[in-house]
Amino acid sequence: MQKQHLPRIKISNGKTFNNSPHLVILGAGASIACMKNTANGKKMPSMNELSGLVEVQNLLKKHSVKIKEDESFEDFFSRIHNEEYGDLEKELEQCIWDYFSDIEINDKPNLYDKLILSLRGKDYIATFNWDPLLILSYIRHKKIGENKLPKLLFLHGNVGEGICYDCKILCNFHNKICHRCHKELSKSKLLYPIGKKDYNSDPVIKNNWNILRDVLSRAYIITIFGYSAPVSDVEAKEILLDNYKKSKYLELSEIEVINNSDRKKIEETWSDMFFSHHYCIFDKLSDSFILKHPRRSCDSHASACLQCDPVEEHPFPDFDNFDDVYSFLDPLISEEENEELK
Repeated sequence: MQKQHLPRIKISNGKTFNNSPHLVILGAGASIACMKNTANGKKMPSMNELSGLVEVQNLLKKHSVKIKEDESFEDFFSRIHNEEYGDLEKELEQCIWDYFSDIEINDKPNLYDKLILSLRGKDYIATFNWDPLLILSYIRHKKIGENKLPKLLFLHGNVGEGICYDCKILCNFHNKICHRCHKELSKSKLLYPIGKKDYNSDPVIKNNWNILRDVLSRAYIITIFGYSAPVSDVEAKEILLDNYKKSKYLELSEIEVINNSDRKKIEETWSDMFFSHHYCIFDKLSDSFILKHPRRSCDSHASACLQCDPVEEHPFPDFDNFDDVYSFLDPLISEEENEELK
């Protein structure tokens, strides 16, 4: 294995910039990049591709309802909600839930594995996605210690997470019961009509948003991966912007946008979030601070920007098995553990 090139800066001091959170915000583009075709051959659809799913088409045919030519899936759902197609609305929600619940993860390391393992316990991943890929990848790494993994925030419903309203927590839905009170979990709601994405109506989702608000106000690096801030999510973008602008690190922080869309369009979408020239736009996650400096993204950025002492890149290689992945990570995790003992 290549020589380690680690930041010459302590990672244990909670008062330093480099120990502030690295926040990653995921949209559908991230899951599509992670696994275009899943282990059982299912396609990972974008929001605009949902209406073309065979399962959705069959359901619409059953109810003799059509999606208009210029109508997005979210526009269509808002229409049937407003026109009170009660049965269709419920069946459509179940259809989408069943499709995403069926998605299986491959045995080999994927992009979400890299993302999760490249962050630390101080960091956060907030996702808008319905699919279970992130949580399935996270579960297989819990053995290294959840305190060494980033915290996950689910900003919409997700088929991999169930809700316990008694304990007011999200739990792995595959277990079916709450790990605290052992009561049956409830499904989280996936579909909302445009203009009525009320993030406060569900107390558990509301709590995730409250945590996100706090993280935004103190994040050192924010990476926006595959999330385009659609018009239908205007409330979400306002929350992101309002709380990030309150950050005590605003003038020193960095925003990365991972998206292979037109650069000018990306800049127009996120210009309100950018402070001066403190932003980067990349086509691939491999170009980001996260994978160029795994588990040391904020440390490396602080070393370069605050101490004028750039750190040599130590990129996360592509591996075919998890034994090699953990061998690569072991020296990094050992250094973290040694720092914690000082």
